Amino acid sequence: MKLISFRIQKYKRIDDTGWIDVDELTGFIGKNEAGKSAILTALSKLNSSLGVEFDKREDLPHLEYLQLKEDKTIYPILATFELDEKDPVIENLPKNFIVGKNYDNELSIQDFKGNELDVDQELLKPILPVFIYFDEYDLLDATFDIPCFIKQYNENKNDRNLRIKRCIFEFVGLTPELFADLDLESEKEITNESDEDVKLRFKKKKELMQERKYNCISASELMTKKFNKWWKNDYYNFEFDIDGSMFTVNISDRYDPTPVDLHQRSKGFQYFFAFFLIFTVERIRVYNDNDDNIDPILLLDEPGLYFHGSLQLTLLDFFRNLSKTNQLMYTTHSPFLVDPEKNFKNTKIVYNNEDTGKTQIAREGELLPDKIAMFPLKINWFTSQYQAYVKNKPHILLEGYTDVLVFNKINQLFEKYDSNYFLDSVIFIHGDGSHSTILLSILKSADINTIYFLDGDEAGLSREKKFRFNFDIKGFTTKEFSKVTHSTMEDLVPIDQYLLALKNTYEIPLIDSEKLNLKKPILPQLRSSLNLNGISEFDKLAVTEELLRIIQNNPHRILKIFQPIFKQLKKLIENKDEVLTGKCVNDGNFYPSGAGYGIEILKDDLDMYFPREWENIYLIFDHQNKPIKIDIHESSSDKNYRKLIHKSIGNWLIENNLRRWDSINPPTVELRPLSDRKFRVTLTI
Repeated sequence: MKLISFRIQKYKRIDDTGWIDVDELTGFIGKNEAGKSAILTALSKLNSSLGVEFDKREDLPHLEYLQLKEDKTIYPILATFELDEKDPVIENLPKNFIVGKNYDNELSIQDFKGNELDVDQELLKPILPVFIYFDEYDLLDATFDIPCFIKQYNENKNDRNLRIKRCIFEFVGLTPELFADLDLESEKEITNESDEDVKLRFKKKKELMQERKYNCISASELMTKKFNKWWKNDYYNFEFDIDGSMFTVNISDRYDPTPVDLHQRSKGFQYFFAFFLIFTVERIRVYNDNDDNIDPILLLDEPGLYFHGSLQLTLLDFFRNLSKTNQLMYTTHSPFLVDPEKNFKNTKIVYNNEDTGKTQIAREGELLPDKIAMFPLKINWFTSQYQAYVKNKPHILLEGYTDVLVFNKINQLFEKYDSNYFLDSVIFIHGDGSHSTILLSILKSADINTIYFLDGDEAGLSREKKFRFNFDIKGFTTKEFSKVTHSTMEDLVPIDQYLLALKNTYEIPLIDSEKLNLKKPILPQLRSSLNLNGISEFDKLAVTEELLRIIQNNPHRILKIFQPIFKQLKKLIENKDEVLTGKCVNDGNFYPSGAGYGIEILKDDLDMYFPREWENIYLIFDHQNKPIKIDIHESSSDKNYRKLIHKSIGNWLIENNLRRWDSINPPTVELRPLSDRKFRVTLTI
């Protein structure tokens, strides 16, 4: 039997939800105090696994209590069900019907016009789905006193406070009878007892203790097996233990075999364990069956409250699988527990009416006035769009927003005028200078291919060093493309075009470029010129926007300047320079000790893989595993080369029968980058 829809009326702060359709998996999302929990509790009372029913004093809207408390025609919960093939045929019961429950907890079986159906309720009740409601209230104490529990259980076994303890007892297979004949307190002296009676008493006690022990062992193994089938985040071993009058749940994991009690585990783990335990036990208790295909309806209140965002996504996958056999409804205000797979059709927005304060559930097509209620959906939508359309595209990290504008414009112009340099499907982003390391951490954690192009000033060079050493990513700076010391992106732009943009933006006379020192950064000089014209604030964005209009009309000069930059970016994106080439060198002595041997590498590769600030790298020679630290030396005869000199290079060459060679045809090698400053070396001749 499947729940198709429901309607809640006159329940707490809910006036009337109208009919709300539900799916196999349905999420109710909204801000705190919107009334999400009330929706689930009203549903659960239709046929609660705990036998919880409506209470007029607690559940009727307080302002309407006096006028409604005697009204038997009010149904706080109405639910539409659909029979399936495995359900028995019941006389006068159609395939689709409505079940209602009033505040006197009387059931009503109706058709879709609200007419009472002549159906034998005693035949319907056994097949009517049971609702298992769960929230954080039901977390289990790691250790509890057994006699105290038994006393409370005997007084009222349906007490909500005993729910989780009762479930653990039933799962372990322990009953009050196993403890009734055990004096769990101090042994009391028994008079007028024969030796034979003493032996029988202790024998019975021993048998009961053994039964408890092996029940705990068996249940521990069963819990370990069943729980880990559900919980995919890690692997855990359970150990149920009884020490005197105390029952304890201990848990160990694959990292630490030492058992610790449940309270030392995360709240998220405790929540999931308690839910698993209650679901497993109560569905068996209700149906008196151990069939995995039985179908109680699960109602979970804030299930991801203690879970990390990434684990909430895993939890959502778990819900999808579980809902194949058990309809599941849950509440949340987390964007990570919104299911976008069906375009949010199984997500219901819960909000408070602005005029009445009453809880309402948004209907399909309704424009919601409550932006806060929509916030998790907005975050989820943007995240899912990013995953679908952005994640697999290379990201090029620039310094600032104006740099992104310039690079996007130049890329568009390359697509139009010279597609050899066009970067297809790339995304230019900016890290706002000092904040770029945070952005880079996010990109790295998402496994996004990221390349940087930074300013060549002190701040940019400092960030580049961090990027290479801490994040192991490739890129370069304006320093490699500009003759200006401490250059920035603006120093790459033709000076006359930038000065024209400045003139048009501020409506000032054109600054004479001959009065500027073009070997120094241009921006500080332009700010000084603006000050002389009575302008104290430099609006970089406005100037950049004007510059884009200028280069749109005259693009070829700036494109020529940016050709080598885009060529280098394209190489990094396509990983074309993943293998470096070098030639073997020797000081002419060919010492058998290996001294004087080295490898010389072309400057083109140095720009990408050997920043000038590096003093050494690590080489792993072919067929070896140990990295060798090698100092980097500039060639004294040609500054376009740098040398790696170390006797370990000589020893490796000698081992490969290359102690000597003709100076005209030296051996050549390939260096394959493994990580930052680490390369594997292979002979190619």
